[in-house]
Amino acid sequence: MATVNKRVIFKTEPKERAPTQDDFEVVNVPFDLASVGNDAGNVVTQNTFLSLDPYMRGRMRQEAKSYIPPFKLGEPFNGYAIGTVIKSSNPAFAVGDTVKGFLSWETYSVVPNPDLIQLKVFTPTPGIPLSHYISVLGMPGFTAYGGLIILAQPKAGETLFVSAASGAVGQVVGQYGKKLGLRVVGSAGSDDKVAFLKNELGFDEAFNYKKPPGGSIKAALQQACPKGIDINFENVGGETYDAALSLMNPQGRIPVCGWISGYNSSNAFPPPEKFEADRVKHNLSVLRFFIQVEFAKGDTPKEHREKTEAWILDGSLKVKDDVREGLDNAAAYFCGMLKGENFGKATIKV
Repeated sequence: MATVNKRVIFKTEPKERAPTQDDFEVVNVPFDLASVGNDAGNVVTQNTFLSLDPYMRGRMRQEAKSYIPPFKLGEPFNGYAIGTVIKSSNPAFAVGDTVKGFLSWETYSVVPNPDLIQLKVFTPTPGIPLSHYISVLGMPGFTAYGGLIILAQPKAGETLFVSAASGAVGQVVGQYGKKLGLRVVGSAGSDDKVAFLKNELGFDEAFNYKKPPGGSIKAALQQACPKGIDINFENVGGETYDAALSLMNPQGRIPVCGWISGYNSSNAFPPPEKFEADRVKHNLSVLRFFIQVEFAKGDTPKEHREKTEAWILDGSLKVKDDVREGLDNAAAYFCGMLKGENFGKATIKV
């Protein structure tokens, strides 16, 4: 089968600035299924959905130290994705299998070592959109589950604040919080997103951080959290972090999922010493950065999937995936997502 493989290439490293569409290049290269993926262990996928996530901004830095390797200049972007196996020289994969893992931003991927990119076969549950398996049932949802339920150890009646609350992780954190009996407060970047949090997701309070009630994020939080904050699920950093920190109750917990305010700086995250000093000063029990793989052992992934699927199917957990079509639009959408232009989980349908 001779055809064309469309690929999104990482062309230029954006240093100390926001990425732009010019940092990428879309190319079409010849692709012949008969001539690729023939070595033992190889798998060839036709990719279906690509996950666009804020952590990927850090991977655009060639010299940055991180828990995940940087993107390589001149090669396709890659990230969490869903695909279908269209050729296999690997006994663990059959043609027609639905898979998810780290796949390149391209129409077809030749995977020489499925274990290296954590490529796994899975069976979608009837009635659940496939895109959910890289949002609420994928890395963002598992991040929300592990960070809130396992790391923060919430107790009914506590106050939870979620920044970037309408995003892929935040919308799930807030709903998990409500199911656990928490008072949930969120911030978002538009009035429409605030209305969504309160009217659709059931947040107790929410505010637009771009025009906060009282004139500042701290004033808005003081109004929304009169009894202080017990858990701050941190996605933003900067002024939002400082404001929430000042209102934390003793033995409060701050799971740090992201730090969007610093992503275009060479110092994307504060050092661990900063977090530890803040933890001690404010008498907190938890204040640290975490990644979802910390919770990937034991029964936690199974518990997350089973509970979340049941809540989706009974309608008590709502999911907003912002799916846009085409690899030609992936770079522009990625850059827009980093500016908050998405409404829900940013996803590309290939």
